[in-house]
Amino acid sequence: MSVPYSESVLEHFRNPKNAGRLARQDFDVGTGDARIDASGERIVLQVRVASGRVREARFKAFGCPVTIACASFVSEAALDRDSVQLRRLGESQVAQRLQLDHDQRPLARLALRALKEACEDFDAKQRP
Repeated sequence: MSVPYSESVLEHFRNPKNAGRLARQDFDVGTGDARIDASGERIVLQVRVASGRVREARFKAFGCPVTIACASFVSEAALDRDSVQLRRLGESQVAQRLQLDHDQRPLARLALRALKEACEDFDAKQRP
């Protein structure tokens, strides 16, 4: 039995946007690392912020095609957004754009959790 993937998932899986990494120690880079221990899915997402907006995003994803597609989509969606706009990015938006089914939605939450942690890490680096 094959697992059905939407065309959007397949596009991000075959041509992931923003795959790679940034220098974790850079002052303007925040890193988030989110996992689902039960399934082994993991997303490390990094953002470079300048003038309050995400100017660059990179990710590494370990897991199924949907995990990679969610990380790719969220990294792309984060670009040029400020912290208020990032907080508005939700699971429903990711699920709708990637046409995820109910069982795939936890992977959208995983990518968003990695993004949230990256933003929190960046904020922590800015505190004196």
